[in-house]
Amino acid sequence: MYQIPVLTESIKASEYESCVLDCNLENWYPLLKRVTFYTDFIQLTQEDANIIMETYRFKLLLLVIIIIITILIPINPYRRV
Repeated sequence: MYQIPVLTESIKASEYESCVLDCNLENWYPLLKRVTFYTDFIQLTQEDANIIMETYRFKLLLLVIIIIITILIPINPYRRV
């Protein structure tokens, strides 16, 4: 089983970061690009990433609200408007 390494004096943060970055998608995508979906890589700032995450959270919240309303207020097809 894989265990997350604990940063100690013997494992410097820079070495750990380098090891993690070696496992990123950008490094192994060339090996798989013939058998997977086409992928473009773009640079994102931390602010850009936060905006994307907040947008998806908001959309998920709206979806949950719509589902709850749909469950709580059944539509009666025979109701007169």
